Amino acid sequence: MSIFLQPLQTVTLSSSTNSINFTNIPQTFTDLKIEISARSDRAINSPSLGIKFNNDSASNYSKTVIYGNGGAGSYNSSNNNEFDGPSITGSSDTANTFSNSVVYIANYANSNYKSIITDSVIENNSSTSGTYLLEMMAGLWRNTAAISSINIFENNGNNLISGTKFSLYGVLRSGI
Repeated sequence: MSIFLQPLQTVTLSSSTNSINFTNIPQTFTDLKIEISARSDRAINSPSLGIKFNNDSASNYSKTVIYGNGGAGSYNSSNNNEFDGPSITGSSDTANTFSNSVVYIANYANSNYKSIITDSVIENNSSTSGTYLLEMMAGLWRNTAAISSINIFENNGNNLISGTKFSLYGVLRSGI
């Protein structure tokens, strides 16, 4: 099997904003991959990103999460009006650091429900908090439409700060 990765769109924030949009996503790839380096101005440790496909705000999103932050845990949620995506660095986390996350969307252009896999890591050297957060998530968008747009936003209405970066890639798997 061979895998081809094509850069499609990159957004690097030069000022604070709540959200970014990837639009006019071509339907010629097998999967989509989003690489994220983000920081929020929200004054907590590890706020999260929200993700919506095709502006769908219906209760079509679910997820299961496993995480470690000095201990381990898991939880799940369903029938949400957005994909409550990866945790990111907040303003209470170590200064001048950004989280790193990957969001992988398999078979985004087919007529089945879409599966979403994320992983993220946050370093936090703060004396008032844990030293890191590792998180993996499996999600589902219960919609049969091909994904043509992705909206990513700070999940509590706060802002993503300057320097936050989102890179969208098309993935073409062949010889499967």
